[in-house]
Amino acid sequence: MSSIELLDRTRRIRSLLHENEDNKVSFDELCVLMGSILHCSVCLLSAKGKVLGHDSRAIYPNAFAVARGSFIDEDINARLLRVLSTRENVRLDSLGVDDRGVLETEALIAPVEMGSKRAGSLLFFRRNRGFSVDDIILCEYASTVASLELIRSLTEEEESSHRVEDDINSALDALSYTEKQALSSVFEGLGPAGGTIVASSISRDTGITRSVIVNALRKLESAGIIDTRSLGMKGTSIRILYPEIFDRIALQD
Repeated sequence: MSSIELLDRTRRIRSLLHENEDNKVSFDELCVLMGSILHCSVCLLSAKGKVLGHDSRAIYPNAFAVARGSFIDEDINARLLRVLSTRENVRLDSLGVDDRGVLETEALIAPVEMGSKRAGSLLFFRRNRGFSVDDIILCEYASTVASLELIRSLTEEEESSHRVEDDINSALDALSYTEKQALSSVFEGLGPAGGTIVASSISRDTGITRSVIVNALRKLESAGIIDTRSLGMKGTSIRILYPEIFDRIALQD
């Protein structure tokens, strides 16, 4: 391709960063775009072999034709991780792939890195035609975009985790010692997603007044940690919004 075509295609890839500035990361969008630019199938894997993105309309070798969020074979992923720099025109059988028709399929493997850490692999599959130098340039550019998107995704997860921790800490700080004891008894009867409790029964078993139990639950609900719904004589339905509260309640004992 000409230099102008190459520049235009790198600009199309770079545009994803600007388009996603205020939105969640879309690895599928990156794979779809790269597939349309290079006329091939594209798949983004995490370092653990989890499919982070792919083009649902593309055709993949069977070993990689798994749903987003699923994992490819561990041995195949281990071989991918041993590829430390971009490798073009890789035979799939050299990766341990034993699919029908792989002899006609060429692969390009572009490592995705975050600093010195391997974050995953960006894979390109094409049948009956190998990858050119221009293709390699575009693939490496795409792997850089993928690494930036992964960094942002991880940063968002960390920020969200910190917010959850702050919300839980604030809620627990607002509880009295007796309310913490009450919640400990309440959570003993709940599963990770929640369940149903009868405050009067807990009060009878623990000696903690029903009003203390109810107030403790209201404080957690006000903090957005749980959601409650009265079932009348059957008790109170509790939905756990932050499962992390289980460990924190246990530490209060």
